[in-house]
Amino acid sequence: SVVRKRMAGVLGGVSSAALYHFRKRWKIDNNLYEESIKYNIRQMKETVMESLLQLSIISGGNGK
Repeated sequence: SVVRKRMAGVLGGVSSAALYHFRKRWKIDNNLYEESIKYNIRQMKETVMESLLQLSIISGGNGK
């Protein structure tokens, strides 16, 4: 995904540093940073789909 590529490339592997941080500091074996990003992407997709559905209903469902 674009997010993973960016975190690995432009952001210099920040994802692995975040995982290390959560393990060492909080004893959590999850990358909460990455999980949060994934959650936000899912929420955005759902919002877009709901908006498209509402627009379709408002326009009579004929794509205009």
